[in-house]
Amino acid sequence: MQNNMERRRARRHGRRKLPGTTSGIEGCPTAGADLRHLPIVDISPLYRADSRARGAAVGRLGAVAHEIGFLYITGYGIRERVIDRALAAARGFFSQPLRFKRGYYIGDAAKHCGYVPTTERGDYDDESTRRYEAFDLSVDRPATEFDLRAGNILAGPNRWPDVVGFRPAVRRCMDELLALAYLLVDALETYLGVPRGWFRDRMSRPMSQLRLIHYLRNTDTGDGGSNMGAHTDYECFTILKQFAPGLQALNAADRWIDVPPVPGTLVINIGDMLETWTGGHLRSTLHRVVNNGRERYSMPFFMATDFEAVIEPAPGFDSDCERHRPFVAGDHLVRMLMRDFPYLRRRRGARWRDGNGAPGLTNPFELRAHRSSCRPDAPVVGARCAESVETPASAGTI
Repeated sequence: MQNNMERRRARRHGRRKLPGTTSGIEGCPTAGADLRHLPIVDISPLYRADSRARGAAVGRLGAVAHEIGFLYITGYGIRERVIDRALAAARGFFSQPLRFKRGYYIGDAAKHCGYVPTTERGDYDDESTRRYEAFDLSVDRPATEFDLRAGNILAGPNRWPDVVGFRPAVRRCMDELLALAYLLVDALETYLGVPRGWFRDRMSRPMSQLRLIHYLRNTDTGDGGSNMGAHTDYECFTILKQFAPGLQALNAADRWIDVPPVPGTLVINIGDMLETWTGGHLRSTLHRVVNNGRERYSMPFFMATDFEAVIEPAPGFDSDCERHRPFVAGDHLVRMLMRDFPYLRRRRGARWRDGNGAPGLTNPFELRAHRSSCRPDAPVVGARCAESVETPASAGTI
């Protein structure tokens, strides 16, 4: 929880004023709420000593995260061969016989780590044509006594499949994605003007995960259902490398827009925890993967906090929105994983209450469209807002 001094300071200074529009940024003109293309932000200045260039990149990153919550980045400092080797390792695992893969079934381990078969389906009404398999990993570290007492199912060593080259290739990629995530955390701290380390201090033992996802070729497109149902991401933000079309995001006009692969880029999207930390200044955006019948691989890395971190608006970002009430990060993540994984519901029981004592496995961040989203610059009516927000459009690098 915030201490009393932080709360008094936040009340005294009021809501923090930040540059919340990209309309003044070259290459990113405002074109109303019906956004059709996501902007591309070059973050290479974040690796340089030039403070002016760094400040400009921080401002661009923050402005797009505020107005859209979904973007491409370039200049991210990870060599393509590192990503290519991880992809080759994923292909090598998924090409194995099902009996071999089932030997690493995620439901057979104490830690939430391992193979996710196509039958391990989440509770999504729009996944009528879902057909994908995955391998889930998290930060590889020993579980502490606290982790065991708290029920942190993401702590402990990973189970690495016995496939030649898999562990070194995937671990190298995950380590570099984690380093990039910390760089983005530092940039967002600077943009938001929160006390230095306010986010990082709650990420010393993060519950971050890497998913290797294989969408199988699927000619049964049915009624146009999704391969992965509409959802927000539960953590702070996601760094995604994708290798084929299929991803879509919901824009501010409540229309699905394509987020195709762009060479030399990664996709970034804001998650539930960062939305709450910023009182809605950065928004968690609904997205899905449509079934176009094609085989597809993707590698999302979910940057999270420590299991026990309390997620509440940071100093200067007070919010009256119901879904920005404080919650324990681990409680929220485990509850959402229970929705997504039947084995966890069987293991823990279908009855579950969140940190506020509310029953069920619904995600409050998904129970609204953008046009009624709680925004810091719109009047709040209950847990909804009365004002729609326009978002910018750009097809160029900013």
